[in-house]
Amino acid sequence: MMTLYGSLRRYKVNPANADKVIHKIQDEFVPIISKLTEFMSYYSMDAGNGTIISFSIFRDKASAEESNNWALKWTKSYPDLFPNAPEIAMGEVSDYFH
Repeated sequence: MMTLYGSLRRYKVNPANADKVIHKIQDEFVPIISKLTEFMSYYSMDAGNGTIISFSIFRDKASAEESNNWALKWTKSYPDLFPNAPEIAMGEVSDYFH
């Protein structure tokens, strides 16, 4: 079985900006991390009350870590949309579908 690595990020934003944040992530951030060599997929959702959750999957730990570095750097460039750094959890992903 292949070992995959996931990065889960939780963003707290102004609820009025949640839609704008989701689109900004899709239009700007996903193209950045999708260039990482071991990138596999990216998912995001509006969890309500100004909480945006994202989950990205990579084929190696180094790429997952690099995506987290990019997330921290990228969100700092938009302090009006991201008043706080994202909360990040990362680890091995169990792949039950292969």
